[in-house]
Amino acid sequence: MGRIIYILVALALALAPVSGAAKNKAAANPVLEAFQGLILDPGRGFTVSQALLARSFAAHLHQGDAPLDLKDLNALGAVYDPASDTPLTAGMVYYHLAYPLSLLRQLNTGEAEILARVIEARIRWLAGDRAAARIQIEDLIVQFAAVGGTEDQMVSLLADAAVLAWRDGDAEAAQGYLIRAQACGQAKCPSDFVFDWLTLNRSAGKQAYEGYNSDTMKETALDHAADLVTAPEEMQADIRREADFATGDWAAALAWAMQAAQAPQTLTSAEQRRVRLIADRLFRENGMSPYLMGGASVASEVAGLVDDSGALLSQKLTDGDVAYIGDALWAGLIIESWPILHHLYQASDRPGDALVAQVFKARLVLKDGDAARALEMFSAVLADARGQGFSDARLHAILMDQWAAAVLAGEPDVAAQARAATAACRVEKCGADITARLAGRYQVLPKTVYPSSLQGTKQAAADAFFREVFPGDFLKLADLYSNGGSERRPMDGARNHMTGFAFAEQVPDLPVADLAQRAERAMSALIRAGKYRQASDIGARTEARATQALAVGDLSAYFYQKWARASFRLGDAAARAYYRRAVVKMLAAPERDLRWFNQAEDLALDLLDTGYDDSLLALIDGRADKADMRARVLFRQGKAEEAAQVYRGFRLRAEAELSGKNSIDTPAIYAQSAKLRAIAVQEAHYLAAAGDVQGADAMRALGRTADWPTPWPDLDAPMPAGLQARFTQETQGFGGSMGLIRPMFELRDTGNYQGAAVWMRDMAWVAQGADQSGSYLDAQTLWQMAFTFARAGDMARAFDLMDRAARIAARLSFEGAGEGTLQLLERDRWRYLLFVDIAWGAVTGRVPEQMLVVSRY
Repeated sequence: MGRIIYILVALALALAPVSGAAKNKAAANPVLEAFQGLILDPGRGFTVSQALLARSFAAHLHQGDAPLDLKDLNALGAVYDPASDTPLTAGMVYYHLAYPLSLLRQLNTGEAEILARVIEARIRWLAGDRAAARIQIEDLIVQFAAVGGTEDQMVSLLADAAVLAWRDGDAEAAQGYLIRAQACGQAKCPSDFVFDWLTLNRSAGKQAYEGYNSDTMKETALDHAADLVTAPEEMQADIRREADFATGDWAAALAWAMQAAQAPQTLTSAEQRRVRLIADRLFRENGMSPYLMGGASVASEVAGLVDDSGALLSQKLTDGDVAYIGDALWAGLIIESWPILHHLYQASDRPGDALVAQVFKARLVLKDGDAARALEMFSAVLADARGQGFSDARLHAILMDQWAAAVLAGEPDVAAQARAATAACRVEKCGADITARLAGRYQVLPKTVYPSSLQGTKQAAADAFFREVFPGDFLKLADLYSNGGSERRPMDGARNHMTGFAFAEQVPDLPVADLAQRAERAMSALIRAGKYRQASDIGARTEARATQALAVGDLSAYFYQKWARASFRLGDAAARAYYRRAVVKMLAAPERDLRWFNQAEDLALDLLDTGYDDSLLALIDGRADKADMRARVLFRQGKAEEAAQVYRGFRLRAEAELSGKNSIDTPAIYAQSAKLRAIAVQEAHYLAAAGDVQGADAMRALGRTADWPTPWPDLDAPMPAGLQARFTQETQGFGGSMGLIRPMFELRDTGNYQGAAVWMRDMAWVAQGADQSGSYLDAQTLWQMAFTFARAGDMARAFDLMDRAARIAARLSFEGAGEGTLQLLERDRWRYLLFVDIAWGAVTGRVPEQMLVVSRY
């Protein structure tokens, strides 16, 4: 009969050469296309099918140096075995696979039916109906053999049958199945149909399936659950819950779990199970939780190399490898994950979860530097665990934490005892470790759509958690929240900083200078999030505190700049006065080091955007490197001729810097530098406005070469292969597509609007690549390009780019809410007001004198 999986024709086409006609015929089968799309849907059908078929008993047969006996095979477990501490449930899996299985059966082939029945048998096993699973597996083995199937093709079925028979006490049958399952010895049987499926399965699974319909998935699973298990009620409840996870409709379920976890002793076993399932999904969705609990722990980083002196630990701490002790851990990650997980896992029905919940608190104290208190907390957790009968092998990670805390606290006897207790697991990893087990479970869980309304729940959990760990220590609480920023979740970062500042205000003897620095950080976070009123309020409260303490002099230029920026966005006339104070303080600074120049640059860009020309001119007075800003101020004051004269000095200075000598209007120099050509174009704009047509033409000649600027293509046309490869290669770094256009918009932001726009026309390939790539950073790149063209009056081009940027941002906001992009869209609502200006300019043919949005928000 050959390989069973070959009948999945469309999938097999990926591995074997076939005619174009055959490919078209296979692609025209909508049932097969739908099955393939759903079963390979990343994070959903793909994750579940991979787990169910790959993490099997058969997978253990090919590990180790010697064949396994039944006892060892049984103990190793499988993801579909409830006795193996699996994080999956039958309802969770069936929600994702019931409808694809119904499609598979529509192919009307015996081989497809066998694959469907194998999946169903494992789901029955996962649901606790082991007897039904054994009957179905053994029937499949008999049917498979009857049509010519060989043992090397049935390894997965035979391994499952061996374990099922062993657990039923049928040792003879179990041994027979095991011997047959070892048909290929220690090697993996490539002819096993499950192995064949997984090979194909890995060849795709990169794109979300567009035909996914959560209602169809749920209703199909609910309708067929009763046919699969004899008591389907729990399974159907899990199906409904999984549908909520898949659609983001689980905020109410989390609110219930948080309320229920306040009194875990009153919960039924079913309710404790519900709490645990919700906690596991939160753990999975916070991508750094496994890192914090497992990958960057003392147990993982120090492993078998622990020595009595703790020298290696000291090195690991110096390197920042242990996340919850060294500087590698961001407080924002703790705020996002630990408090709510601590609360829920205390009410979990899984043995050991309540102990791990206490580890969250102890690790936070250890990170805070209080090793002695952390040692007491780890020791208390271990005493409680041993009282419950947990072995050292199951407590390995906590023992390693105890060892680290003892070393840091100067308790060598306790450290030696902990080291001795971890000896076995430092030589060979202990898979039963209750902490490491939690960290490793998330990989097989399907993804969820994150509810957009969890912040209040998470904030309440964080407040309770931190107040419990650091009771009454307002400064400690302020530090925790003030370090809880997030670029991906700017609204969360803004709320954290507001909370941290509120705690700092409650410290009566906190110096004004310290409070002002906290205010600066809080205002920065709030401004990034578009929360201008809250930022301005923090500025006012801080100044009032400084006035009361007779310490207004301790308020820095940076403080007034942030307050001014927030006030300006609110239309508050006081913004001008705050900016003026910032300039006065900057100019009065006794030292002008690199930090001063960076801050002065930031302030100057603010002032150019806001139009407070008097303060800007005072700040840049005498600075030849800011002549382009001075020229822009003169130009918008109607002094085009003076602007051109001032700008000429700026251009010649830039030309001399590039050539290394004092050269004047040398075409060869301009041919070497696109930036210098853009500067020449800008001077031409000022000269033309002043009526100097001849001078403007001369500058345009300097700024033009045979191939620059390049023609602007149709962005919807296919991207040339060479440019596509260039875009892919040059966006691999940290800056992505934004890094490719940064020089252009940095030139724009210092007042070179027309020159930057002409230079930006040379980057059409970046716009094409960003539009096709479609990440959030790509949307920001398109936005910056649109803003550049809008500043120069090229409204049609700007509108097209803005439309593409908005479409990407809107799509990601709803497809990827779990990554925080809804918060990014909320943050950037001011940016998208630029549409109003661009549309108005496109209709009227005029450039708005003042944009609704400034380049730096």
